Amino acid sequence: MANERSFLSPRVLFGNGVISGLPAELNRMGASRALLLTTKMSKSTAPKRLIDMLSVAGIESVHFSAIEAEPSVASAEAAMESMTRSKADVVIGLGGGSALDVAKTVALASTNGGIRSVFGVNKAATPGTPHILIPTTSGTGSEATNVAVLTDQDKKKAVVYSDYLIPALAVVDPELTYTMPKEVTAHTGMDALTHSIEAYLSVNSSHMSDATALKAIELISNSLPAAYNSPSDPRARHDMSLAALLGGMSIANAGTRGDGCYLAGAGIAHAVGLATGTMYSLPHGLSVGMVLPAEMRLLENASAPRLARISVALGGDGTPGSSVRIVESIMERIAIERKLPNNAEGNIDAIIDGSMMAKRLLLNMPMEITREHMRTVVSAIV
Repeated sequence: MANERSFLSPRVLFGNGVISGLPAELNRMGASRALLLTTKMSKSTAPKRLIDMLSVAGIESVHFSAIEAEPSVASAEAAMESMTRSKADVVIGLGGGSALDVAKTVALASTNGGIRSVFGVNKAATPGTPHILIPTTSGTGSEATNVAVLTDQDKKKAVVYSDYLIPALAVVDPELTYTMPKEVTAHTGMDALTHSIEAYLSVNSSHMSDATALKAIELISNSLPAAYNSPSDPRARHDMSLAALLGGMSIANAGTRGDGCYLAGAGIAHAVGLATGTMYSLPHGLSVGMVLPAEMRLLENASAPRLARISVALGGDGTPGSSVRIVESIMERIAIERKLPNNAEGNIDAIIDGSMMAKRLLLNMPMEITREHMRTVVSAIV
């Protein structure tokens, strides 16, 4: 743990109202035509506000809004067609992790042979079209990571890893998160907490990822329940936006290096969550978050000193076990489901099979993870 390494990070604009500075940033980049990618965002005024802002600055824009909550390869390919037709010289992703992941993929694929050409680890030979990421949720941290995840027709995950996915600019404006529904606040908040704890527990962490992870954990402990219960609380929303950004930086910088780029510093919760999320069509933050306490309990001996420091960051007494109890308390306060649907008992072996396939994630763990270890974890959520 705490290895010396380079640190991946985008240039960041952070703070309330910083989105108003986007036109100046685009002018600085020399951009003249933008492709704006979002989900439908039917209740949000952010897309229109952004389009109007660009128009006043003399920047043309094309808006593609057919991205699903769990983005498909098909929607990314459709966005790619819009990119080609528009001849955009910058891609802007506005929304949650789904919109940001598609924006990252489209930008990279635009100069590397198409969407499917960039699936896998470091398949892109050249940088993509410059892209800017603007999160409207506080959890995925996609604005700071070098990975994007789509879902193919057979419900299998199509993953893109490339350091070229790090955006030219991340615009993190907490005011854009005020309209998040409570459930989305809870799910994305658990995603940020899982990113941060798994990054800190990774054997491939660095001094810098440790620092960002612990700060994110501290912020989430204090602000996630507040943001859930008081959606317009400016301090809670500010701190959750910062925590999500730091959590994304943490997980991007705490993994193994493979085939020319760093892989995510995630662990068991993400391995299981990827399997169950696909199997039961669960939101990503929920699928990984419900696994987190069981993962921490499994690692209580192997990672005792680190769990003790996580406890302190969470406001606990500095014992490994208290870190788990505090996480469970946070989950209870934000009404996170702790169990999979009722028919999950019959799928335990299938979930274990899917989880064990995520070998790149399990390599970050401080102990070898066997099927029996995984059975213990999975049994805790069925």
